[in-house]
Amino acid sequence: MPQRKYFASQCVSRGWCRTAPRLLHVQPGQLLPPQLRHAYAVCVEAKRMAALRVLLKAQPASAGATIVFCKEGRPMERMAEALAGLQESGLPPDVLSDGQHLGSRAAAVRALRDGSRTLLLSTYGMSARGLDIPQCSHIILFDLPKTHEAYTHAAGRCGRMGRPGSVTTICTDKELFVLQRIANSLNLDFEDARRSMSSATRRPRSDKASSSESSESSESS
Repeated sequence: MPQRKYFASQCVSRGWCRTAPRLLHVQPGQLLPPQLRHAYAVCVEAKRMAALRVLLKAQPASAGATIVFCKEGRPMERMAEALAGLQESGLPPDVLSDGQHLGSRAAAVRALRDGSRTLLLSTYGMSARGLDIPQCSHIILFDLPKTHEAYTHAAGRCGRMGRPGSVTTICTDKELFVLQRIANSLNLDFEDARRSMSSATRRPRSDKASSSESSESSESS
């Protein structure tokens, strides 16, 4: 029942039930670590890079490694150059893409593991499965994943071994309904990333990612 949380809220608002029905899940295990925080940042298409920079700059000093996932076809080398200076080293982040040699991919993963780099750009297919970076604390989805399975694999790269983690999806206003489907499929609550950055107390999002609150999440710095 993909729209189960919306259905539960309607049961009360429409007078079908006095109290919200209890949702029972019988599938064994958890698809994602329970300590992960899930958020979204809405912007217009032309402001995705500006939104990404704002999210990266807003990370706390205690943040570990960050992996940014992009869809195939993005100019990732140019994106990396645009993000130069956001790491302590002052260097652009490494890139994992299909066009790289195996040695370059291994070097990028090794740099993230040993801490010499703290930021990595990757396509979904390259490292959304199997990449284990224990100190990875933040995942940013530059592009909305196509399925909830793809979201699960990407988000699961952070919060390893019980550590806290944060997963933020950058999307346009028109993509919110897709994100809502992912939230319903995985039984997740998403919060507005703007609230996370503007308030010390973060409130969990309700089931519905309300489009009435959506607007551009950032301005170019």
